[in-house]
Amino acid sequence: MKLQWLAAMAAMVSVVLTGCDQGAVGMDEKVAAEAPAAAAEANAVEANEAANGAAPTAVENAVDKVVEKVVAENVSVQSPMNDAGALCELTGAAGSTVACAVKLAADADGVSARALQGTLTFDGSKVGLKGFTTQVCPAEGECVNKAITDTSANIASGHVFKSTPLGKAEAAGRLSFMLVNMSAPQTAISDAKVGNAEAIFAAEFVLNEEVRADAPVKVMLGNVVASDEAAARVAARVENATIVTSGIVK
Repeated sequence: MKLQWLAAMAAMVSVVLTGCDQGAVGMDEKVAAEAPAAAAEANAVEANEAANGAAPTAVENAVDKVVEKVVAENVSVQSPMNDAGALCELTGAAGSTVACAVKLAADADGVSARALQGTLTFDGSKVGLKGFTTQVCPAEGECVNKAITDTSANIASGHVFKSTPLGKAEAAGRLSFMLVNMSAPQTAISDAKVGNAEAIFAAEFVLNEEVRADAPVKVMLGNVVASDEAAARVAARVENATIVTSGIVK
């Protein structure tokens, strides 16, 4: 069973990454080359679990390593932006921090994304990337914003957030992100529909200088690719500062 979703996740990563960057050469081959090694590792882990009762997260960690390696090595941040749309406008005093939410929704009859990738661009001379946050709402109590870090990279849906360049200082005006759920690929990132979009994470920026309201720094979002639980490509667009998914791309 675990190897079945391992293969599904390798296929999903291939669909999302190749769709995001049409300029990446040999992406499918590289993902395919990594998948057998992960599968072999997963086989060994399963055997070990059966014999010794090892932690069930070991297989997920094996797949996570494949995803992280493929993202880091193969997502080009220099390719032209496709279908870019304005996500938000940053204004404020020098040194202030401004959050820019990435929202997601599906058309009324659309398919909710199970995996997602996109590219953010901004004027790196005027603003710097501080980091990413996601909102967590406990069963009891108020919702709080949680920093997305290397050791705590899950958003509320359980999807893991990956980005490239990996270092915030290296994201000088351009950054690509990816959301996947290795342990439950059938889980939607959000069940929200158009008109009630959900903020799935936020990028936080520090203003390097004063940015007036009449000359804001725009954060653009493009190269958006989504897929369903079977790794089928889902049509996606940026509309009204929101990623909107529709039907399966035939």
